[in-house]
This record gives sequence, structure tokens and C-alpha cells, in this order.
Amino acid sequence: MTSTAPNGRTQFPAPAFVGLSLAVGLTLAGLGAPVAGAQTTDERVADLRARFAGGDDVTINIFRWSTDEERDELIAGMDPAARAEAAAQAEAGGGGRGGRGGRGGGDDPPEDPLVVAIDALPTLGYIWTQSVSGFAIKYAALDDAPGGGERIVLVTRRRLEPRTPSDDEFTLIEVRLGNDGTGIAKAAPLEDAGLDRPPIALADYDALPGVLEGVRRE
Repeated sequence: MTSTAPNGRTQFPAPAFVGLSLAVGLTLAGLGAPVAGAQTTDERVADLRARFAGGDDVTINIFRWSTDEERDELIAGMDPAARAEAAAQAEAGGGGRGGRGGRGGGDDPPEDPLVVAIDALPTLGYIWTQSVSGFAIKYAALDDAPGGGERIVLVTRRRLEPRTPSDDEFTLIEVRLGNDGTGIAKAAPLEDAGLDRPPIALADYDALPGVLEGVRRE
């Protein structure tokens, strides 16, 4: 039941007002649910457990696989000719195509196309080691491994210190799992990837030492 206040506004009894507020709150919460639940760490397509060769445990959480478009953007950023041109312009002082306006009216050196491509990609998961923070996964792909089983290819924004084989900041990790769901992972700088077929993969997997042992998919 409602009444009219002296100022002409409609008044609700306390129980009715509470009920109305609750209904509105539930409606708004329902509208917001799809946004809040669009991407959470509980929505994962793969969880891997492993350990560094003779070392610490490693956990890998993958939220989703990269799209074909994201793969193509990464491959374009890896193009040796584009990277060489950007490096030459940077060496010459940042002039020419690709430079960005900088302070003082000059041009900043063009950014490495690979850095631009990596930074533009979404984070698709994390690799957790004994470090305080996780290693962001910027590319993740799943396909059949040679000889059977699964191959999972990951690209991180930085190397898995201190055990990856170079100081390059981008690391390509290739995991091969047998039909029993266990296997091994090897790694190399992203520049050493083989691009002859999708997905991106290590060019010389068999010749590389293992980085992660006892890999298992959970």
C-alpha cells in the first residue's frame, strides 16, 4: 500500500520498498552476470603439471586456444624482412616509415613488429613456477603430435628463467603428450620457430634438450 507525502511524492511502506530494491538489484545482477563471467580463470581448456629438468614444479593453465587470426598476426610480426627493416630504421635514428611522433618533434625508432604483435595479443593463460608472478601465455595452439598424441605450442612474453636456452625475451614452448596424456616439453627462442605449417612449432624439436619433464594433462 502506498501513500502520498506532503511534498507530493509517493511513499512506499518499508517492506515494499525493500522488496522493490531487492528485485531491482537482482535484475541488474542478472544483466551483469554474462559480462562478469565472460572470462575467468575457472574457464580453462587445459591444465598441465610438469617440472623443470631436475628442478621445481611447474603448473600451466590455458584459458582458450588462439584463433587463426591471432596466429596470423603473430606470424606477420615474426616476418624477418619486416623486423630487419624496423631494426635498420632504428639503427639509422628512427627516420623513415614506421616511426612514431616523439617528444621534441622528432621520430621515435620504429618498434620491432614482433614486439607489437605479441603485445597486441590477449593473455590466454599463465605458466606458474617458483617465481612470484606467472608467465603470460600470448599464443596457445593444440593439434596432433607427429606419431600420435597431442602437441601443445605456447608462446610467452619472456623466457622461463633461468633454464631456457637463450636470453631472448620471447619463448616458444612445444609440449608433446603421448596417448597416455604424459610427455615432455622443449623450448627455444620464438625466432627459431618453423612456419611452414600451422600451428607455429619448433623447427628442430628432436635435436633440442627437454626443458620440462613429466608433463601431464589433468
